[in-house]
Amino acid sequence: MAARTGDRSILHTPEAERRLLVVMTAEGLTNSTHGVIEDHVDGIEPATHLAVA
Repeated sequence: MAARTGDRSILHTPEAERRLLVVMTAEGLTNSTHGVIEDHVDGIEPATHLAVA
């Protein structure tokens, strides 16, 4: 969406993404590749995921 509109303000910051991971894990959402409750995203560890964000 940000690339399409040119609006960088709608991009997630690493801090916002970290908060999402914390809340999603606390609420019991599962990692789609392992089927367990954890803060990984599609098998990618949080530190790597946040570096991309």
